[in-house]
Amino acid sequence: MIGWLVGRELESAEVLQTDANHKGATYKGTYVSAGAKASPTEVWLAESLDAVATTEAERYGQLHPVGIVSWPTLDPIEHDTEWDPKTGKKNRWNDRASIAVEHLDITDKMTAGLFGAYHIYPNYPDFIVNEPAYDRYKDEFGVLRYGGYLQEFIKTHVRYPAIVAEFGIANGAGVAHLSPDGLNHGGIDEATAGRDILRMQAAIQKEGYAGAIIFEFMDEWAKKTWITEPFKIPFDRRIFWHDVVDPEQNYGLMANESIPPQKPEQTISGSNALSSIEVAHDASYLYLTIHLADGRKPQDCEILVGIDTYDRALGQMSWPKGLGRTASGMEFLLDIRNNEARILVNPSYNIASARYATSLRQDGIFETMNMLVNGKVVTKDGREIPEKRFNMSLMRQGPFDESGNLWNFEGNTVNVRIPWGRLNVTDPSSLRVLNDTRTNLGDPGIDMLKASITDGFVFDGLVLDTHSGAVTGRLNANVASPYIWNGWEETPPYRERLKKSYSIVQDAWRKASEKDKPVRTDFVSAHSQ
Repeated sequence: MIGWLVGRELESAEVLQTDANHKGATYKGTYVSAGAKASPTEVWLAESLDAVATTEAERYGQLHPVGIVSWPTLDPIEHDTEWDPKTGKKNRWNDRASIAVEHLDITDKMTAGLFGAYHIYPNYPDFIVNEPAYDRYKDEFGVLRYGGYLQEFIKTHVRYPAIVAEFGIANGAGVAHLSPDGLNHGGIDEATAGRDILRMQAAIQKEGYAGAIIFEFMDEWAKKTWITEPFKIPFDRRIFWHDVVDPEQNYGLMANESIPPQKPEQTISGSNALSSIEVAHDASYLYLTIHLADGRKPQDCEILVGIDTYDRALGQMSWPKGLGRTASGMEFLLDIRNNEARILVNPSYNIASARYATSLRQDGIFETMNMLVNGKVVTKDGREIPEKRFNMSLMRQGPFDESGNLWNFEGNTVNVRIPWGRLNVTDPSSLRVLNDTRTNLGDPGIDMLKASITDGFVFDGLVLDTHSGAVTGRLNANVASPYIWNGWEETPPYRERLKKSYSIVQDAWRKASEKDKPVRTDFVSAHSQ
């Protein structure tokens, strides 16, 4: 037992409403109190901390340190990149309210002490990467804006110690926030994540925090983040599948990953340069294994695979580049060329442009999915920081030994796995796909968008000569027999795997432990004799 944490991260709206409802509140407790300097929310926290200490003392006859839980959104610092240019006030979401453990008091009876526990990440809120002052912080690897924030925030802690109760780096195939230092919210490969965790730990330790806890030990499939939350439909079934493009589900040092299929579930034959495509699935991905004819190399071809995810009569009916008609209406196009793979989308179905239903098109156009991840900011002095977008279409190449690697090739075979979220599948366990023709919905919330049960997937394909652009192979698309998988109503098969980040952190901590071990005096004495 190290200490007691009270509550969770509070939202700005909760703090503002509590403060408005209880003006003038104070509290004098046996162990923790809150006087005139404290806000009503801080008074409530003092009451809660005092209740914990009182219960422990009365029930168990002992005391442990007690602490509040908070995050940078509620820090007591004013950030110039969080001001609204229209009102001239700091009323953007991440700087509207604050709480400070320094406003609380402990009595002589509270011998165990008080502390603050903070969830501090290197990529959110946006002011951590936007504040100019943080650019000046450097470590042995270069600029580390995260360290700049840590340095500033710890100065607000004078009376009580602070720990970073959550810090970490997410893996997977999706990104929810971009950092100029490369410490993005998601999309980081496992080895880099391990090194980034140690880099953050070093900054936390250097700046005088009392401790730090990596978030997290294992991946959690039930989590969500703002770029994926509207597209998990029904929301309460998100526990039945692993959303590889959701950073919050991929923070672990240990992976909880779906067990990949052992054999194809459908094989579609082709002709000439395109021998066949095999299709399978698990709770994370749709798998496509593309076999080229003997002697054909993927690096000498362009491979186009159209994917019709629902309603044969809707979708893109033409291939790009004037290559003719597709077998049915395609919602997505897998394009592999020049050692890159992209999953492109029918423009009317591009969630990055707030379009949520397919429509009939015959112009051969497919779009890149560029999702907004950092909003535009106008600073207090009028300087504009432009928005940032993440290219969701680009697929990372690599062996299928970690979740963010989505394609690779060996010989004349190309292996592809597409996360369900990249195909607008809202729940693979119940075969639901996004299908909402409404527009101008703003920022949709949980279960606001509509979904339909798919009538199966149809695949069409072409192989082109890289130099001439001529079609050298075709898939024999079977519109009459679409690919359909069996849904499930329980936890799907999965396995645990220690990520590369685990061993990197483990090795560093082992070396630090060995270095800090006390010298064995008996060993020294024996040799000195």
